[in-house]
Amino acid sequence: MNWNRKIYQLAMAVGCSIFLSATAPKTSPAPQKPNVLVIFVDDLGWADLSSYGSTFYETPNLDRLAASGVRFTDAYAAAAICSPSRSALMTGKYPARTGITDWIRARFQNGAVEFGGKNKAEYERDLTQKLACPPIPFELPLAEKTTAEYLKEQGYFTAYIGKWHLGTDDFYPEKQGFDVNIGGSDFGQPPSYFDPYTAPNTGPIPTLKPRKTGEYLTDRETDEVINLVRTHKNKPFYINYAPYAVHTPLGGKPELIEKYTAKTPTTQ
Repeated sequence: MNWNRKIYQLAMAVGCSIFLSATAPKTSPAPQKPNVLVIFVDDLGWADLSSYGSTFYETPNLDRLAASGVRFTDAYAAAAICSPSRSALMTGKYPARTGITDWIRARFQNGAVEFGGKNKAEYERDLTQKLACPPIPFELPLAEKTTAEYLKEQGYFTAYIGKWHLGTDDFYPEKQGFDVNIGGSDFGQPPSYFDPYTAPNTGPIPTLKPRKTGEYLTDRETDEVINLVRTHKNKPFYINYAPYAVHTPLGGKPELIEKYTAKTPTTQ
């Protein structure tokens, strides 16, 4: 089963839960709180879905979601780069408010030189460019209240699956209001898209244990989300699913690479 179809099944399951909650009788003494699933895809361009005009990429199941739900045509991420958009989603604040206006370097990228709330005096400042990156925090501060923390106060089970990229161990999702963290770490990109998800210069994803050699990372992440939905379906949950794909290093399943290599090229 491909991950596109899994996403559709997952969203349909959550959608049914929300629908049932919304249509509960008005006489119900304690209306069920809706379940919340956020799928936040890194580096996915708006034109990369066929429901938004792509004539090259095929996304039939996501298109079904678009057809049966609401499709936004004038909505924008808070930033066009990973860490700032993630901090904005977690806090509801513009990147300038948290100071995270560029992507945060992981430990293996020498991003731990001055951790502990400090900023670099010079942050990869390229003097050949007209604009320079200002110093930024190395993490999303724990003082910032996240969506997960707000919902936990309302009795929600909270889980984070996939790419976090908002700080090292002391700032992982479980420190920011999430009950469960599967795959979230300081990594901004996966060492590999195939189990055991490791590379010589980075080591494995520290919060995702290998399961089946060669298994594709997005399939694994989606399976984890589906299991959480099934396990916690009888109480309100908030699940934030942030697949590492389609971020670099680009890597797809061999059969999909073969399929798209055979297609007529387009501008995408």
